[in-house]
Amino acid sequence: MSRKLLFERLRRGLVPRGVVLASGLPPGVEGRPDDYRLAVSRVVEGDSLAIRDVGRPEVCPEPLAFLDGVQSVETLCYVSTMPLVAAVIAAAVRLRTNGRLQTVARAERRLLVGREEVLAAAGIRDSAFELLVLPNDERCHPLKELELAHRAVDAARAGLERRVGERFRAEHGGWLVLDGVLPDTEPWVTDPRAIGVSKSHATLPFSGPELDRYLNTPAGSRTTVFEPATGRATPVHSWGLRLWPFEGRDLLHGLVRIEVAARPDTVERVDEMSRWILAERVPLSRPDPRWDRLLYGVSTVERHLRAR
Repeated sequence: MSRKLLFERLRRGLVPRGVVLASGLPPGVEGRPDDYRLAVSRVVEGDSLAIRDVGRPEVCPEPLAFLDGVQSVETLCYVSTMPLVAAVIAAAVRLRTNGRLQTVARAERRLLVGREEVLAAAGIRDSAFELLVLPNDERCHPLKELELAHRAVDAARAGLERRVGERFRAEHGGWLVLDGVLPDTEPWVTDPRAIGVSKSHATLPFSGPELDRYLNTPAGSRTTVFEPATGRATPVHSWGLRLWPFEGRDLLHGLVRIEVAARPDTVERVDEMSRWILAERVPLSRPDPRWDRLLYGVSTVERHLRAR
């Protein structure tokens, strides 16, 4: 008997009551092990966390735009034990009007990332690449050095996404869906028409019985609204939304966390916005391993950027 069949036999033998079958490691964490934590949030809709059915999916009746970014990273070489990393980062906004998507804002940067002495020793002279200098701290494990370089690329990509989004917002007033949480800066955290859709669950917003309730949200349902305990200067409103059934897969399968500006009318429109998100979850983003949490509009932005 193969190992796969052996494990499947064990899975079938589990007592179903109170057990959520899983098919493997959860793909929805998308964080680093040192980021995993529980950050207990404050419920702002009702007295305690509850589950609500949002109704049937509904296409947003207004123009709807999607913002996302991509990055390609390669380790070029090592100088002694310190790496030199090359990266290409890009971001774009695609706007859907009358059922037609078009790219309305785009930017790209090419980066060489490393410590100052590494960049100097490599001697690369290519005007198409900007130098991103890492702090000249004490040397550490080579893999930790790579981690620092990758985090610097992550931060640069996030900054590029913000700039592209701000360019879009300066010219358009419609709804904008961001792939990820709302940036903790103005104008994002107070933008009444910005919706952040986070696929990552490295930080979970509850513990104990409320965490159990949060992670068992049924498909097509949402949690009540809460204020994430993120330590932000400006709070946001958030809720969990299950896009696809998770039974037999994993607790995180199809689960996203929505963020919007903390405004008085937020709770009144939560179900409406949730129905818009559900309408974007058509599985045309397969075979992407994140298909259960990836929105179709966001997927088209990624494909557009990677095709160039």
